[in-house]
Amino acid sequence: MPAPLQDERARLSARYREMTDLELTELAETGYSLTEIARTVLQSEISLRRLDCSLQSVPQTGPGHVSVTPFELVTIRSFRDLVPAHVAKSVLDDARIDCYLADENTIRINWFWSYALGCVKLRVRKEDVAEAEEILSRNLPELPEGTEESRE
Repeated sequence: MPAPLQDERARLSARYREMTDLELTELAETGYSLTEIARTVLQSEISLRRLDCSLQSVPQTGPGHVSVTPFELVTIRSFRDLVPAHVAKSVLDDARIDCYLADENTIRINWFWSYALGCVKLRVRKEDVAEAEEILSRNLPELPEGTEESRE
C-alpha cells in the first residue's frame, strides 16, 4: 500500500477509535458517502467492538428516514472584488437567508481569474430570491469607488 494510503488509514483508525459506539453507528448509516478506505477502516472498528450495525451501501428510504432534498441555487449578484461580496453575504446571513459565494476561493487565490470565472457570485435558493433581492436593495451599503457589482 502506498505511503499516502497508509497515512490515511492510520489517521482514520485513530479517529474512529476516539469515537463512541453511538457515533460509529451513526457514521455507518451514511457509509455509502465514505471513501473506500474509510469504509474499510470503519468496518474494522465496528467488527473490533462487535457492534450490531452494518455499513449502508445506499441511502436509506422509508418511514422515519429524513432525506435531504437538493435545492436549486440562483446567482443574484456578481462581484469583481471579495470585500463587497462578503458584505452582501453578511447582510443575507444576518437576515437568516442561506447564501453562498461561488468561485470565492479560486478568485482569492488568483484575483486575475475573476473576470474569466464571471466574478464572485452570490447565490441563494430559488425560493429565497425575491426576499434576498429586497433585503439587499434596502441594506447593502454603497460600494467603494473602483469596485464593481452586477445583477443577474
